[in-house]
Amino acid sequence: MAVIDRVDRTEPSGSPARSEPRGFRPTSRRRARIALGAAMAAVAIGGNVAVYSSLQTTTEALQLVRNVRAGDVITSGDLRVVEVDVDPSVPIVTPEQIGLVVNQYARVHITSGSLVAPQLVQPTPLVSAGASVVALEIRATRVPSELRERSRVMIVVVPNGSDGDRGGGRRRAGRRARPRHRPGAGGRWLMAIVAVAGDACTTTSVALASAWSAADETLLIEADPGGGDVAAWFDMPESPSLSTLVTRVLDGSWAEFERHVRLAPSGLRVIPAPAGRGEATQAVGQAARSLVPMLSDRRSPVVFADTGRTAPAPAAHPFVASAAVTVVVHRQAVQSARAAAVRLQRLADQLDAFATLPGSVVVALVGVSPFDPGEVESFLAQSVGAHPVVGLPVDELAAAVFGGRTGVSSRRLARLPLLRAARDLATVVDQQLASTFVGSGSAPS
Repeated sequence: MAVIDRVDRTEPSGSPARSEPRGFRPTSRRRARIALGAAMAAVAIGGNVAVYSSLQTTTEALQLVRNVRAGDVITSGDLRVVEVDVDPSVPIVTPEQIGLVVNQYARVHITSGSLVAPQLVQPTPLVSAGASVVALEIRATRVPSELRERSRVMIVVVPNGSDGDRGGGRRRAGRRARPRHRPGAGGRWLMAIVAVAGDACTTTSVALASAWSAADETLLIEADPGGGDVAAWFDMPESPSLSTLVTRVLDGSWAEFERHVRLAPSGLRVIPAPAGRGEATQAVGQAARSLVPMLSDRRSPVVFADTGRTAPAPAAHPFVASAAVTVVVHRQAVQSARAAAVRLQRLADQLDAFATLPGSVVVALVGVSPFDPGEVESFLAQSVGAHPVVGLPVDELAAAVFGGRTGVSSRRLARLPLLRAARDLATVVDQQLASTFVGSGSAPS
């Protein structure tokens, strides 16, 4: 048997007790450094919190929900409260200061979506008693360089063509602001409707309305019998829509009409169509009885009607039949030049159907190949008669923004190719409106 010696490791009674081990005990110099580091970290965290808090600070301000012309009285119904993050130097009117702008006269034209500022209004009418405002269109070369606001001038009206106009009489010096109506077939009036039909007509309608001059009050009406997309694009509720509007304006009430106008995030005033094909078709048909006649009695706004694909009978669509200008959108086939030529011939056949309508036609050509706008314009002139052709690029980013994509600023959107081309299209359409309204009062034969 093995014997294991047990060693008694008990300390002798006379020896001092060993102390228990202690934790980390920094020196006094290290403690000072740790305290300094903690203080610096606290200051940095506090600074970051202060900076981010200031970045997220918003202020309530008053914003216009409709276009206000110079001289119009601003009412409380024209305003809404929005939260904005602006620099303190930017003039705004808070809800508590609403008395500064309500029942005041607008000094300038203020577009829908603008923040109201005290400098934009005045307590007295813009035009005093015994005076009136007359709009004149004058070429830039005829405006004196020293002319300033409220300068006194003498207006001399000369006969057409005697001012050296090389445009064959189409551009008239000293022309008054064009009326928005002219007699059409059978004595009825054509309103300032721009119908947009064909390929990619919804995107083109939104781009054209967005690019239109801010001097005109505009309205986008989605009148596509195939169903609407605008409500989904702009993240709006399905109602009110064109379907509810046509049932409410049987008495021609403009106030009821305005209650159906929706404001898109971009500030565009729209009336969307119902999404379903059946309901949309019925709403467009009923518009011929109530909505179109009511709009025909007004000189404003300029209406951009997204009419969808109207072939083969565009005259059956009430907005196309009453339009002063119809923009026919044609997307070129990219498979081959032969396929594009076949579709181009179909475009010519489609334009034949517009020949019986009193309004003019502008072609918007989507895509830069295989034919350029000049080639298409020449082909159409030989086939169905002269029609202006304006090229539009295939701009997927701009189309996505119009379709609801976020994260693109309005400044960047304005620089995208589609918006730049849409401004060119707006210029051509505006010229067609001028040539349609300024001229003979009789309907074209």
